[in-house]
Amino acid sequence: MILINALFLCVVTANMDMKFDYHVIEGNARYLENIEANLAENTVKIHTPAHNDVMESYLLQDFRQGKQMKCLPALKQCRLRDMDRETAADAGQVTEGFIHRWNKGDNTINSDNEEVKKEY
Repeated sequence: MILINALFLCVVTANMDMKFDYHVIEGNARYLENIEANLAENTVKIHTPAHNDVMESYLLQDFRQGKQMKCLPALKQCRLRDMDRETAADAGQVTEGFIHRWNKGDNTINSDNEEVKKEY
């Protein structure tokens, strides 16, 4: 019984990578945002393609370190900053939000019903 539990734990731990694609509608732009969560590493990666007047970006959130890095390939620069712990405590909480939306059949984010924040 212990061997079976250990084997099950290894399989679950090895398969902690989760990937989500969200269709985003922002004004006249429609694009696919790719999200990857690794619960074992406690990280979330988000790729946003260029659209409207927004540059392509990659965001890596490391909940262990409490840091996030946003990279803008067009500018050849990355920005490292502290994470806002009020919006998400860990990768599991972020992933849970995506899973709940997917289970409801909702894999679209529409700017009409979401808050859009500009970063300068």
